[in-house]
Amino acid sequence: MNIAFVTPFLSGQGGTETVLIKVLNYLTQNTTNNHYQLVLTEGSQHKQWLQRLDRRVEIVQNPTRNPIIVRSFTRHYMANTTAELVICLGSRPIFVAAQIRRRMQRPYKIVSWIHSTLSNVTWFDTNSLKDADAHLAISGGIAEQMRGFDIPADQIYTIYNPVTPAQQLIARSHDNEPKHFIFIGRIQYRGQKNLKSLLGALQNLHGNWVIDFYGAGSGLNKCKAFIKRHPQLKSRVRWHGWVTDPWPQIQTADALLLSSKFEGLPMVLLEAMSHGVPCIAADCPTGPADIIEEGRTGFLYPLEDSGKLHRALKQVVQDDPFVDERVVQASIDRFYDQNYFTHLQAALVKIAQA
Repeated sequence: MNIAFVTPFLSGQGGTETVLIKVLNYLTQNTTNNHYQLVLTEGSQHKQWLQRLDRRVEIVQNPTRNPIIVRSFTRHYMANTTAELVICLGSRPIFVAAQIRRRMQRPYKIVSWIHSTLSNVTWFDTNSLKDADAHLAISGGIAEQMRGFDIPADQIYTIYNPVTPAQQLIARSHDNEPKHFIFIGRIQYRGQKNLKSLLGALQNLHGNWVIDFYGAGSGLNKCKAFIKRHPQLKSRVRWHGWVTDPWPQIQTADALLLSSKFEGLPMVLLEAMSHGVPCIAADCPTGPADIIEEGRTGFLYPLEDSGKLHRALKQVVQDDPFVDERVVQASIDRFYDQNYFTHLQAALVKIAQA
């Protein structure tokens, strides 16, 4: 069976790329008589991640984001592909695949695999969902949103995303050390990652604590300007820039923080908890509620409720309210590779045979 994974533009440094690498490498190395393609209809800003794919994965890439060329490239691909399953990570590929299939009577099945919330966003046309034959949902929230768009429940397969259990757990800080918070992701002041809200909750947080930020982005200067206006944060905040794999650098961590306005299924939460690190996250659409067990492996707070976030941070600084590292790691068992790939392969077989 030939299977194509068709995606719009990717930066090359996000969680979607991490998932694609794991899924494509696993399928290539563990299935026989199948051929896999990764089709980048708008290319990728950073291309180093493509080198981590198994060499047997065929990469088909359009190097430009010019809308006219993207449309032409996508139509040409859909008209000529030999794929039997076309798994689309965006609404435009779904729309074009369905359009070409109707016009040219192509035999492939169309599967949506969307890695972000579907509600109240401008970059995804939810009308395209009905053009797909089946849907891979990466969180319970996304599956619920799909049902809200009148997608039949028997077409939705909630498979989550895969994470590998860490070989070594990350310890909590000792009693005589500052409590250690971490943030890993794009540095966006007001955008999706919403660091303005996070810094606002930290500015009056008393006690002995520090936070390390791992990531790069357009919001760095605004974040640093915020800290300049609130000098009490200066000695507590450390910027590390973009680090491909920050986990080996982290010796202790009391909680990973995520203040996003929206997500799909935030891989950074799964990666943290695979290392035994509890998480404090905005209860945004969608994903964190699938991962965090409130008060046990982390805290959820209402989106933009900096007061409740501040109280959660204060509780960590004053005490260690969470279960131990091994229990945190075990709590996300259903996301670990072995379980994930069992569910994914079963879903793909069922979709292909339908």
